[in-house]
Amino acid sequence: GGEYSFLLESVEGGEKWARYCFLGCDPSIVVSTKGRTLTLIENGKQEQREIKSGSPLSAV
Repeated sequence: GGEYSFLLESVEGGEKWARYCFLGCDPSIVVSTKGRTLTLIENGKQEQREIKSGSPLSAV
């Protein structure tokens, strides 16, 4: 339960099956992007950052 859940799979290239799968819920931090805006939610507090260049992960 909870507001947020996630699925991470280790599929690469043209593979059809993932080697590892991680399923989770109720994360301690939520990271999302839309356009050039990155949003972090932690302990109910929301922070937004502008993605200036490169990967969105570089803004984290």
